[in-house]
Amino acid sequence: MRHSRAIFPSQVIALSISLLLLLACSTSISIPSPSNPSKLVGCSDLMRPLPFDVIFKETSVDSLEAQIRNVSDLGAVVIQVSPQDRMEDVVVDWNGSLGRYYALFREGRLTKIDMEWYGMKPTIGQVVDCLGPPEFYHAIYRQDHTRNVQIALWYIDRGVVFDGYAAYTQPDLPRISSGFELGQVSIAMPSRIDELVSDVYSVSYVPNVYAYALRILKPWPGSIEAIEVDSCIENPDLCKVDGP
Repeated sequence: MRHSRAIFPSQVIALSISLLLLLACSTSISIPSPSNPSKLVGCSDLMRPLPFDVIFKETSVDSLEAQIRNVSDLGAVVIQVSPQDRMEDVVVDWNGSLGRYYALFREGRLTKIDMEWYGMKPTIGQVVDCLGPPEFYHAIYRQDHTRNVQIALWYIDRGVVFDGYAAYTQPDLPRISSGFELGQVSIAMPSRIDELVSDVYSVSYVPNVYAYALRILKPWPGSIEAIEVDSCIENPDLCKVDGP
């Protein structure tokens, strides 16, 4: 059985946890300069958000626990199992120096590890400066409990997806600036785009979610300023996941 990627308490399709919205000027989404630049996430953190190496095909729940305990700056491990006999998905979560981690084992295989950043979040500008441009991205304006813009950068060769979203209620589609915060990162085994989508969107009971996830992806446009936001409010079929 596939369980929701929302091993966080969030919407089924939303890739990330709510971020602070700060609107600068007309319809551009950004954040102000931090008062303490030392709080910014460093390039080394972005290039290595997990503090140890993982071989996805060979990692078990027990071996992951052992790796976590061997990293001195990590806190206690909390194992969540559903159901108790471990016949279905197992979630391992723990607190690290950068954020809170959630590892999902599906049918005994480590599928992905999600991490929510603590404190200051990295921005699109930081991620692109440090890692280079991603192969794909998506940017959508949608209505969940509130209207929001969701953006994700997909690094296929790395098996890494940085994403974030911000509340947005203006009538016009926003322009995306380099200051847009990405509050979550998903780490999976590098693979083809369709396989990475399957691992990152580990969603159950939602028909067509993988088709939806592939449908909203776009090749990187060359710059952050060229990012185009698609409106699921004006074009609801674009984000339809519950029907043919």
